[in-house]
Amino acid sequence: MNKITFIGDITCDRPLLNAAYDRNAGSYDFFPVFGKVENLFVDSDYVVGNFETVCAGGKNGFQNQYMLCNSPDELIQAMVRGGINCVTTANNHCLDQGIEGLVRTIDELDKNKVLHTGTFTNEDASKRILYLYLNDVVVALISNTYSTNASNTGVVLNDQNDFHVNLLRKQSEFILAGKREWAKRFLFKLIGARYRRIINRFVARLKLRQGKVFLKPRVDTVVDDDTDNKYLRLLVEDLKVARDNADFVIVCSHIGGQFNEIPGEYSKFIGDFVLEHGADMLIGNHPHVIQKVKRENGKIVAYSLGSFNQSPSADYIIHDALPEYSMAFHVYFSKDQDFVNIDRMTFSIFKAVEDSKKMIVVYPIDKLYDELGEGERIQLEEDVKMVYKRITGQPILKNVIQNEYIF
Repeated sequence: MNKITFIGDITCDRPLLNAAYDRNAGSYDFFPVFGKVENLFVDSDYVVGNFETVCAGGKNGFQNQYMLCNSPDELIQAMVRGGINCVTTANNHCLDQGIEGLVRTIDELDKNKVLHTGTFTNEDASKRILYLYLNDVVVALISNTYSTNASNTGVVLNDQNDFHVNLLRKQSEFILAGKREWAKRFLFKLIGARYRRIINRFVARLKLRQGKVFLKPRVDTVVDDDTDNKYLRLLVEDLKVARDNADFVIVCSHIGGQFNEIPGEYSKFIGDFVLEHGADMLIGNHPHVIQKVKRENGKIVAYSLGSFNQSPSADYIIHDALPEYSMAFHVYFSKDQDFVNIDRMTFSIFKAVEDSKKMIVVYPIDKLYDELGEGERIQLEEDVKMVYKRITGQPILKNVIQNEYIF
């Protein structure tokens, strides 16, 4: 049997970073994050996560800039030890530490023998497709992103260097470029990361006192050039190549409205677009919460698997849509002569649990259930019922807590 497991966003928020640091050793230990799920990955040929951070080295500090990522190399090492052997890297954080940080992240993944796609060190069209070999089944993997954090970083790619990131559209226009770029850079330097966090929290508390909601789920809409641009044309070319060289084609797209449990207009467009042009499946990430899985005419769209290990105490979290839960999506393949079958698709539900020191432990819900008291078990069951219905569109009437659910 051939099996690929997809998991959600692998992140490193400030609470987890601080909790993982061992002052005596002067190093980080992230393995507790992955320790409870590694046994579930043992029978998967590939476990594919979205690496939503960068490892740009400690020279400029880790996570010291507001809403910009940089994680210790130990995160990759712990991830590998936990059984994750493949990642997608095209996401809004891939340029958080510039092109240099992007390249170093790729180097660290290579050092740790992690397969990857989505960001690249050089312009080589053949590298835009990653081929996974499962005995006699060849699966093509393409990773892309709606944009990067250009409005925060000031890193705007052009026609000469945009090969570094598999984009779906031009980077956000909300950028102080040209004559005004210096003003933004000056403002970012003037207001340090610590003070931007303080200002952010102050505004949030002020609005809450006024009865206003500070953070709201975001909606992804289709705007000008979203449906026809050079990046989509490149994607169509890649899909044709992948179709010719693989038995099954999967696109992993970083799309969607953050903390919105309902797929938006742009997510639906991308899902339809890639299936129309040759993909068999789309795996989505970025919303930080689980969204539905759709299956029509043998094609599959999993709009969002949620965040694998985001910190519940991070100050950007919206809790209403249960962001502490994520999904592992399992696809079982077989090949009959020249025809590839999906024998079955299943999913597991994970919960990221934060302890008093802010360390994250990701649990399969059946393992977590065994460790809880009666009252906590009841709450877990209620949460799982909501998550299950969001994924499948159907209520679960019995055997609420399972290791693996059949879709």
